[in-house]
Amino acid sequence: MMLDTSSAPVRIVHNRVDAFVVAYRVAIDEPTRIALVRAAEVARRHGRAAVRVASLDWELKLGSASTIYNLRRDQHVRMRIDLLAVGGTLTPKMDPIGQPTVVHEPGWTIEIVCYAAHLASVGLVAAKTEAEKIARAMGEVFDGRLRRIDLAADVAGWELRAKDRRAFVRRSRVRTSIFAPGKHDLRAVPQPNEVRASATAYETRQITGFSVGRGNVVARVYDKREELQLDASKHKAPAEEERWRAGGWDGEEKITRVEFQLRGEALKELGARSLDTVHDPSTGEIVELHDYIPRIWSTCLLWLRLVKREKTRTGKEKALTRCPDDPRWEVLRSASWGYAAPIRRKRERGGASSAQALGSMLSVAAARGKLIDALPENETAWAQADATKLRELLAIVASWGVDLIAADMIERWNGPVDACVHVAVLWNAARARFARIIEQEREAPWLKSNRGNMSGEPAPSLSITTSPDPANDFRSG
Repeated sequence: MMLDTSSAPVRIVHNRVDAFVVAYRVAIDEPTRIALVRAAEVARRHGRAAVRVASLDWELKLGSASTIYNLRRDQHVRMRIDLLAVGGTLTPKMDPIGQPTVVHEPGWTIEIVCYAAHLASVGLVAAKTEAEKIARAMGEVFDGRLRRIDLAADVAGWELRAKDRRAFVRRSRVRTSIFAPGKHDLRAVPQPNEVRASATAYETRQITGFSVGRGNVVARVYDKREELQLDASKHKAPAEEERWRAGGWDGEEKITRVEFQLRGEALKELGARSLDTVHDPSTGEIVELHDYIPRIWSTCLLWLRLVKREKTRTGKEKALTRCPDDPRWEVLRSASWGYAAPIRRKRERGGASSAQALGSMLSVAAARGKLIDALPENETAWAQADATKLRELLAIVASWGVDLIAADMIERWNGPVDACVHVAVLWNAARARFARIIEQEREAPWLKSNRGNMSGEPAPSLSITTSPDPANDFRSG
């Protein structure tokens, strides 16, 4: 007998962290390295092999390169190991006698992925602790960071409507895709504004969900029960339905999943990149990641909103930004982890990186024939190099760059006077562009970076004596 659920309230029956991906800079120890290489040899012949790593048994398969290994214990915890991961750094530090030195730190050699079923079973805190133990059991850990986190809420009684696609408030450049049912997955179909002739068809066809955005922030709103009927997801249905029933699901209502996937730069802007503690970018408050989840969720609910379309007194459609939240969207604020003040994202519109600056200077020098001799690239040749040697090498590059740029500018500006004026103008413009950084450091000490020069001393200020010119004579040359 079918239950009448037409009057049942829209409500959340389950919410959780649905995916958790962390990465570590680990100098993998020799026993672990040997075990991986031996298992890889077996996998090359047989497609897979067993390996014992971090006191646990794993299945190993070869990755896209000979030094990349994909390990898994079950369907819910996986690990990717790259023995030659790029991204290693030379980090300036002080040695035991107080002298500056450079320590070579490995790249992001280990990535651990915890999927939904594992997180639903053990929780975020335990999964994070387990990942850290695995990394530390494989060698010296230099750093760790969060690469991805998915937050999801399952809402009973939420009926998806085709017209909802025009009721999402989002950034203008963010794309919305529609899902329609396929045999094995929910397939994205072209947007109506891309295929105008088919626009009306989307109002009558079966719509199973929407995807908004791509890259660092992605939101998905879709029929979860429909997804669990697909061949690839049927095995998940019993466990999901058990969790829904515990949350008050009657066994018949539709379930709409609302999930947000955050990665990379988005996590950095929210202050959630570190695995140890989270820094609120607007207040400087330091909290644990699991305590920060309510604020991340609240921020996501502002990044994307589903609104109730309204009309003005004259009968015209109101701008979406002026429409109130749809009641179905308001329900999302009742998630069990609570609703908290949204985070004010700290967006770094940075200038050129140090790597870009170095590349530019080398490019200028090479184009003018300055890089005559090739330098050795093996570590043995630089085994005795210290921070002073690195500075000397960079000073040579910088001197070539300075000389060549100075010669070009003197020619371009018809002499050193106007060339200096030009540099001063660019100097002040760049300073103004990033004045926010200086202002924040003055007002909020926690924002100050401890990544000074290698000696640990503050960078010297530049003192320039200029002639008193009340007109600030910026001549054009």
